[in-house]
Amino acid sequence: MHSRRQAWIKIAQIVFLGALVSALSAEISDRQPQTGIPEDWTHHHIKFSSAAIRQHPEIASREPRAALHLYREARMAALASFQGASTTAAVSQHRDWSINLGTGRIQFGQYPAKWNADPNAAPICTIDAQHPIPDYVVYGLNVVGATGGQANLVGLTNLYSGGTNPLCPGAQPLFFFSYNTTTIPNGRILTSPVLSLDGKKIAFIETSTVAGAKGTVLHVLTIPTTVGTHGTSATAAVAPGAAMSSLTIINNNSDTRSSPWVDYPSDTMYVCADNGSLYKITGVFNGMPALAGAPLPRVINLTSVFSSPVLDNATGNAFMGTGNGRVYVVNVNNPTTVSTIQVGTTGATHSGVFDSPTFDATGSTIFAVTSNDTTGAAVVQASTSTLLEVARVHIGEGSTGGTSITLYDGDFDNNYFNNPSTGHLYMCGTGPAGDASPWLYRLDFGGTGLLTASTAIFRISTNAAARCGPITEFFNQNIGGGTDFFFWGVTRNCVGGNGCVMSMANGVVPGTTPATEVGGASGIIVDNNSTAGAASSIHFTTEQNPLNAVKLTQQGLN
Repeated sequence: MHSRRQAWIKIAQIVFLGALVSALSAEISDRQPQTGIPEDWTHHHIKFSSAAIRQHPEIASREPRAALHLYREARMAALASFQGASTTAAVSQHRDWSINLGTGRIQFGQYPAKWNADPNAAPICTIDAQHPIPDYVVYGLNVVGATGGQANLVGLTNLYSGGTNPLCPGAQPLFFFSYNTTTIPNGRILTSPVLSLDGKKIAFIETSTVAGAKGTVLHVLTIPTTVGTHGTSATAAVAPGAAMSSLTIINNNSDTRSSPWVDYPSDTMYVCADNGSLYKITGVFNGMPALAGAPLPRVINLTSVFSSPVLDNATGNAFMGTGNGRVYVVNVNNPTTVSTIQVGTTGATHSGVFDSPTFDATGSTIFAVTSNDTTGAAVVQASTSTLLEVARVHIGEGSTGGTSITLYDGDFDNNYFNNPSTGHLYMCGTGPAGDASPWLYRLDFGGTGLLTASTAIFRISTNAAARCGPITEFFNQNIGGGTDFFFWGVTRNCVGGNGCVMSMANGVVPGTTPATEVGGASGIIVDNNSTAGAASSIHFTTEQNPLNAVKLTQQGLN
């Protein structure tokens, strides 16, 4: 464990020094470290200011996600310079590919996970002696698996196929694996998977919500060493066998909302069950997973259904939202005291914090959203040192009009990561009083980095029953001289009666022809900023039939 931590300190130092070298753009050679990049739900809920990491490199030595943030940023800047002229011409929207998932999909609001095998090389389309791990995307599906039938954990590779001038052969990706991972009666995957730092393992939660047969199990899968021999479609699943280890977390309760969070330096996982408790699992990726002893598990609030925990590993505090409108804070090293931050109004209609808080690790604040604080839907910013609210802005009527509306987290623009006081946070809220339809809001920050105001930018759908998924931001240096993209799914009535995936670029109101996706989309993972064919992409699943895994090109979605 000590040697692994020292290795990450060394990587962080290399990344830090490399980010300070102005000639980095000329160093896109074999002298750059060959480091793969995992991208999963946790990277969406912890944020870093690049300037702050450069000033305090110990942040990156403590939290590998910060080191990866700098590495990804430096890599993309270098690639932009290396590739020369950026793409500026508008392109027509197209779907690079879609793969049918049978009767399964990612649960709304949850995410796939993506492994980028070598950011310094051409995409790894398949496995060979030089590249034992390909680029891949993994999808946890909300269905019961059956060997020989429906899969509930699917991995795809040969990703950069289809579209115009693809980097990988063929028109479709290949099934890396298609597994039946059900080990308990009615077991499904309702939350998001997480990846190991080397991309070789995937951790995820299986749960049953059936009365009298509830249960929650952690699985850790070692990815295959071959392509095409571990299931060839989502409806011809195979069993993972010895490639998957399993640990029962609880026998008589479910996990319907909490994805696992991994603290990489300690190889420890935290996850909540629907009994209101926080669990700790040791040896997740580098040992044998085991439930930790006292002082965890800890009952935080009996019978509460918690969101995924988000960990500040500098203080040991874990932040979790729940249906009673509060964010709960527990120190995983000394969980004697439970603190709360009031976001929504307890007891009011649908006032819960149903999505995990977003943690700005360099700004020492968290952001949480509720659809009902009595006044309206609200975004609350709170200090992670005092655990007190420091700002609150409203984003429409929310559920105060009596309609139950679940709101998900938004994302920051690129300016925020460079200087929070010049940046913005984009959120999906609702219209004003009497209008429950979804609207996009821009939230402003003052000179001290605190939220100051919100502005309704545009009406996403005229249907009061339409709902937004979480918003994902990605700054692509290679499009239009630098384009700040935002992507999110909408469940219905984007165009006609259909759902869609919407895209906004540089804060400009989207056009009127979004990419049609029936039922909207799961959480969206972004992949790459290359100008090569089919490389700059987004990944998600559709939410209504036909249920597909979809890859779209970032540019031209509206």
